[in-house]
Amino acid sequence: MVRSACPAAGSRREIATQPSQFERPLASATPPLRLTAAAANSKRVSNADTPDRPAVPELPATGRSRRETIGSVMRPRAFLDPSMLRDRHCNIRSTPCNAVATDPAMVTARKLTSFDTPQGLAALSAPILLLRCPRIPGLNAKRPARVLNVTAREKYAMNPVALLTPTYGRDLELCTLLCESVDRHVKSFSKHYLLVPDCDLSLFTHFEGERRTVLPASQFLPEWLRPLPRIIQRKRRQFWWSFRAKPVSGWHVQQLIKIAAAISLPHQRYCILDSDVVFFRDFDLSPSRYPNPIPLLNMHDEVTPGQFRHARWVETSHELLGLPMPPFPASDFIGHIIFWDQQTTQAMATRIEAVTNLHWIEALCRVREFSEYMLYGYFVENDAGFSARHTRIPRTQCVSYWDQPKLSQLELNQLLRRANKDDVAFSVASFSGTPVETIRAAIAENAAVGMPVALPQPAAGLAALC
Repeated sequence: MVRSACPAAGSRREIATQPSQFERPLASATPPLRLTAAAANSKRVSNADTPDRPAVPELPATGRSRRETIGSVMRPRAFLDPSMLRDRHCNIRSTPCNAVATDPAMVTARKLTSFDTPQGLAALSAPILLLRCPRIPGLNAKRPARVLNVTAREKYAMNPVALLTPTYGRDLELCTLLCESVDRHVKSFSKHYLLVPDCDLSLFTHFEGERRTVLPASQFLPEWLRPLPRIIQRKRRQFWWSFRAKPVSGWHVQQLIKIAAAISLPHQRYCILDSDVVFFRDFDLSPSRYPNPIPLLNMHDEVTPGQFRHARWVETSHELLGLPMPPFPASDFIGHIIFWDQQTTQAMATRIEAVTNLHWIEALCRVREFSEYMLYGYFVENDAGFSARHTRIPRTQCVSYWDQPKLSQLELNQLLRRANKDDVAFSVASFSGTPVETIRAAIAENAAVGMPVALPQPAAGLAALC
């Protein structure tokens, strides 16, 4: 039985026992039901001992069983009245008052944001302004939510691969160079997110645009993890503190927000770019769209016991994931232009929580010696289901320089000319101190003469080229 919309006052029992619409004979077809917000709000159950609530609208006769009809009406709808959306910017839990019964195979709001839903159904739905917040326990409920203007048609018409770049104030010039090269060369991406510490947010707001969004780090971190004042630094590095673990540096926090953003932002696939990456050739992301497999960098037998930091990251990854320790040499998954799958990232975080009995952020903060790329890579390699979503590659399409010495323009030109024909970007580690002007000049010079040109022997001083 359902409650009647009868305006006459009566006892709760009298209202509840009125004949249900579902008990009437169902016809074969009726016009779609469209109930606006004004009409819904005008219908109230007038009862002294029953709180006001929207009345259940008249149901269309669809030829379905009583159980099917109940399920269709009570589930949230994806096909919403556009006029309703102007009043309520986001209402994922739609009630029958703002629902439109259009088709026997209704699509729920959850299915609307699923990439498994047929494109035709999603394209018919009205735009929704999704209020997306990271699903991280412990976040302050009073913190204002970010509004991401994402429509169902946009998510299917555009490639769902999004770009993630964690950065901070000291890398502002490098990040500027990255954004310029992304706008010039990268194709088929849906959105470029810059993840920035709150104290540096004002330095990056000018990057905001139709396809680029700047988000504060605090949006992806629990409230118990707080930044120390900028006057309290070590080696010019900012730290975050808590009562649950030792302080963590900005380098740790960048890894945390990569994982949190990949879980909470509304995209299935992500391409992660550090701020010191620069594209010099066109790079099309359409082959990595969902549900196609995405590349997984796996450099076999690269980590030896003598590489103390990398070896420790391998051990920590296996401890956090509950895996037996691997023999050395072990695989290395660290590089530039790294792809992540959202569901895989979520499953990885869930595995860490199951093993440690802690929230995954707290578990990583307590360990401190971890690598997000190692965690993701070893999780994928030890899970058959998620492994099928990835294809192994021995190297990325990025020429990388990891060494300390500053590069001259001549050395940078040599590095660029050693690029393979399928390389699309290069990265000079920010800690090398290579000036941005030198990088710009090298790009312009090689673009003028055409690149790459194979060199017969490795250039001197480029031992860190990989």
